[in-house]
Amino acid sequence: MRVPDVLGAPEPPRFEPRLRCWVFSRHRDVAFALRDPRFSPDRSHRREAGLEPEAQPSAFETMRAAMFLFRDPPSHTQLRALAQRAFTHRAIAAMEGRVREVVEELLCETRECDHIDFMRRVAEPLPVVAISDILGLPAADRALLKGWSDDVAGLLLGLGSEPDARMRGRESLLELRGYLRAVLGERSARPRDDAMAHLLPLDEPERSATALLLLLAGHETTTSLLGTAVVALCEHPEQRDRLAEDPTLLGTAVEELLRFGSPLQATRRFALERVEVGDCEVGPGERVVCLLGVANRDPEVFADPNRLDLGRRDNRHLAFGSGIHACLGARLARLEARVAIGELVRRFPHFGLARPGVTWREGGVLRVPATLP
Repeated sequence: MRVPDVLGAPEPPRFEPRLRCWVFSRHRDVAFALRDPRFSPDRSHRREAGLEPEAQPSAFETMRAAMFLFRDPPSHTQLRALAQRAFTHRAIAAMEGRVREVVEELLCETRECDHIDFMRRVAEPLPVVAISDILGLPAADRALLKGWSDDVAGLLLGLGSEPDARMRGRESLLELRGYLRAVLGERSARPRDDAMAHLLPLDEPERSATALLLLLAGHETTTSLLGTAVVALCEHPEQRDRLAEDPTLLGTAVEELLRFGSPLQATRRFALERVEVGDCEVGPGERVVCLLGVANRDPEVFADPNRLDLGRRDNRHLAFGSGIHACLGARLARLEARVAIGELVRRFPHFGLARPGVTWREGGVLRVPATLP
């Protein structure tokens, strides 16, 4: 699915025959599907309802099924609680100094440049450094981890990626699984005080699957957030100037940039039973695609929703999802965005696009600029 240039207006739930799914785009409907326990991210409910044939699970499907992102309680609750220890308020607050150090280092390299590619220089490396530090992974492996993570995120979040991308994602997932299993094995022999230590009591495949989600939770959505935020500020220079003049807006600014750009445009759920939503009835096992980006522009919830307002206070956006499956790495993403955007505006208050137009990555539901000069 290509991320649209125009998000469109929210509308009542509808069934899309071509995609064989329900489409929710109003804020109230999307929030309902994300929070109501009758909707699940576990695709197996579709097979249980007879909507997909039973099949021998592949190595990829086995790994995917072990991820708590695609599980229901109680196993979801238990696994997420272990992973959450790496992203507590205290743990993320302790990361601020390191994040600021990395941002300053990355931006210091730009002093002699007329222009940079913000994606390559800041938005892509910063999240990899931060999550690698949390997981205790070697700096020498960051480029490898970045490549694998891009492929796997495209596979897990793609909802329509091209066949080549799906194949590459499956291969990268298995390679990344092997890498993480080796790291976890080494931690078992020589324990260290890092996030990986919390996962050692788990058995496979849950152990490596949870480690993989920790890596992705602190990585892909943040690259997307940083890119979409800088695009929005370039396209709304009056708001960029407003932030440069009043840095106290930084907190509300990040929330508004999340709403306005919606890094993750869509997510999906499967009905566990028959559920009435508005005038519609979603049957057991039927798939629901929730359009987060459209819901975040719903005029029933947001005044003047297509206007970027960095001082917006009542901001109930769904950029990180909602309910028990909300983004695990939201605190870390917010921290990195506050530091990176704040430092960018402080050093270069009048930054702008080096050429008109932005090229976006093709495919998938993560909204990420391919380059950002």
